[in-house]
Amino acid sequence: MNSIERTTSNWGMIHADLIPNNLLFYEQEVRPIDFGACGFGYYLFDLGWTFSYIHPSFREQLLQSYSMHHPLPDNYIERLEGLFIAAHLRP
Repeated sequence: MNSIERTTSNWGMIHADLIPNNLLFYEQEVRPIDFGACGFGYYLFDLGWTFSYIHPSFREQLLQSYSMHHPLPDNYIERLEGLFIAAHLRP
C-alpha cells in the first residue's frame, strides 16, 4: 500500500466496512449504513473488503459499477488482492 500514490481519484473518505449487512436497498439504489469504521483510505480498500463478503459470481458486476465512478488502475487485481489482505490484518 505504501507504493500507491494518494490522489483524489484513488484516496478519500471511505466506508471501510461495506459488507452485505451494512447495505440497504431502496427503490433501485443501494445505500450504506453503519459508518462506525469510516475514515480516509484507498477507494479500492472498500472494494477489496466487500469482495471478502460476497459470492465471487457478483464481483464482476461490482467491478463494473465501481469503475463507472472511479477508474481502475492497470494493476487493479494486484492492488485489490493486497488491500483485501491488509483489510483482514488490521486490528
